[in-house]
Amino acid sequence: MKPIYISFLACFLFSGQVISNNISISNISITGQDISAGVNNSANFSLIKFDVSWENSWRSASLNWDAAWIFVKYRVNGGVWNHCNLNNTGHTAPLGSTINAGLINPASAFNITTNPAVGAFIYRSSDGSGSVNYQNVYLRWNYGSQGVQDADVLDIQVFAIEMVNVPTGTFAVGDGVVDSFNYNSNRFTLTTINTGSATTVPSGTGSLGGQAGGYPTGQTAPTNSSWPNGFNGFYCMKYEITQGLYRDFLNTLTYTQQVGRTSAQGITTARFMALYTGSNVQYRNGIEVKTAGNATNNTPAIFGCDFDGNNSYDSDYDGEWIACNFLSTGDVLALLDWSALRPMSEMEYEKACRGPIAPVQREYAWGTNLRNDAGLSGGDFGQTTEALNVNYSNAAGTGNYVGGLSPFRVGNLASNSSNTGRITSGGTYYGIMEMTGNIGEICVNILNFSFIGTHGDGTINTLGVCTNSDWWISSASSFNSKSIPVNSIYKLEISDRSINYAYSEFQRNYYGGGRGVRSTQ
Repeated sequence: MKPIYISFLACFLFSGQVISNNISISNISITGQDISAGVNNSANFSLIKFDVSWENSWRSASLNWDAAWIFVKYRVNGGVWNHCNLNNTGHTAPLGSTINAGLINPASAFNITTNPAVGAFIYRSSDGSGSVNYQNVYLRWNYGSQGVQDADVLDIQVFAIEMVNVPTGTFAVGDGVVDSFNYNSNRFTLTTINTGSATTVPSGTGSLGGQAGGYPTGQTAPTNSSWPNGFNGFYCMKYEITQGLYRDFLNTLTYTQQVGRTSAQGITTARFMALYTGSNVQYRNGIEVKTAGNATNNTPAIFGCDFDGNNSYDSDYDGEWIACNFLSTGDVLALLDWSALRPMSEMEYEKACRGPIAPVQREYAWGTNLRNDAGLSGGDFGQTTEALNVNYSNAAGTGNYVGGLSPFRVGNLASNSSNTGRITSGGTYYGIMEMTGNIGEICVNILNFSFIGTHGDGTINTLGVCTNSDWWISSASSFNSKSIPVNSIYKLEISDRSINYAYSEFQRNYYGGGRGVRSTQ
């Protein structure tokens, strides 16, 4: 990820690129500076201009669409990186696209100080499918409101994450299976969620379930009606957090923040791994310290991906697209706060997988209880073309962690032109990838009554910890792990309630990762 160096007054135009999950940002510049309110006035703004492209895009009026979540970081005169606060209007969407600003709180009115736009969604304005390439996107940045001066010299980074729209509507949680392996010795009773108020215990007598509704044995409805029970619409990351995305995240942090978001040795020793002890790739995680940090002068480390271990970073063979494991709960929550997203609830997880259709007992994310497991093949290890050794596999990585053969490249199956169906690609009802298999993902479970789904504001604290008080309580039972291909196959089932890897804020495991969501209302 290249920062773009820009002086407002000189208006130099430089190009750069960020790549994450098959999405590319290029030709970044700042233009259209408006200082009509006065020199260094808080109302002054400029336009951030760039191009964005990604593969496998779609929009279906009868179902949903995918989108790019765009957010911007800046620093002044080589200082610390900060999050750009955008306006709610004044953006320019290229022909064929739509831009919607994402406020910190979408349910409240825009306020340039207390409720700014912390990013924007861009997506197709009409039905279609295939690759998109939107050129000359303009986002209005209210730099004056953040204390940036008109003549400051800036570094600018534009980030993009592929997302999938999950629309508002009724759905079912639970699959009716009861066995001794599951959370609280039970799964959710097969229940229809037909209201956005989480304090209302649904009856479960609708056409989706036909059984009495409720919550797991011994559990009650959340005490706050704003607990995200999945009925209201949200965007979900199309893919899991990749190693390239986590590398880019680390490279915008201060030294002290990096200490909190890496292993004990993961900042002070060049050529050592960032997230676990050692100097060699383990369990396919190749994030490495490229340049060591310095505690004495508070100089942050620089990280790179080096999957092939040749000390040449971020090349075609270095695994930027592989799902990022060894992430603790604290790591995931910090990245979501930094990117102005939020964690998903366990009910939202089931909604994103199952959609509005009736449950299948012991089903996986692709809607059946059948799997076709696979390992790697060919010589494309670590590349964007990394492939599996069967024609299709909808549980990539199951049972292969012991041999260090997973995680795999995100979107692996969907990139195969023959895997166009939900089952063969392993996709969810809405087209979200790897919600079963590949890597574990945290979800907020119903025991965390404090969770109300606030969004990150783009800023973490000085120790590298998320600042959303409703996200975290000091209990491993606050989070479930979903999509987890380790120890037992039942943990892959979308209605399973295992509390498996969110042991503490700091504990990292070789199967731990995640993804984020964002409310639409």
